[in-house]
Amino acid sequence: MKNLNYKVEFDPSFAGGEYTGTGNQVLVPEDMVVELGMEAAFVKVTGHRAENIISYPLETRFDETGLEIQLPAAGEVDLPAEPAVEIAAVGEVVVAEPVALVIEEPAQVVVADAVQAETEAPAAGWRV
Repeated sequence: MKNLNYKVEFDPSFAGGEYTGTGNQVLVPEDMVVELGMEAAFVKVTGHRAENIISYPLETRFDETGLEIQLPAAGEVDLPAEPAVEIAAVGEVVVAEPVALVIEEPAQVVVADAVQAETEAPAAGWRV
């Protein structure tokens, strides 16, 4: 996963109120914002005071070069380029790497074309 950042507009002479100028921009790492909060992360990254922040969009993230990253919409899943688990056909699951699975319906676990296990009790589920 790429490092995600917020793009923060600031001006060292800004201390609140209306702003009509063109501010500076800085990228503040999202993980730092999660850990410290936006204001403390901004101060740590820039050395400027938090009151110098003009604005930053909460819904937009940027990569380390400043290009906007398209985030998945609420409720969507951001899948890796090569998923660890895929549905190959109805009732068939292909696992590319070790992963914990919970199977809620009767099924067969097939590894290299050989049945490794079968489930019978759909209510209890079965863990692979």
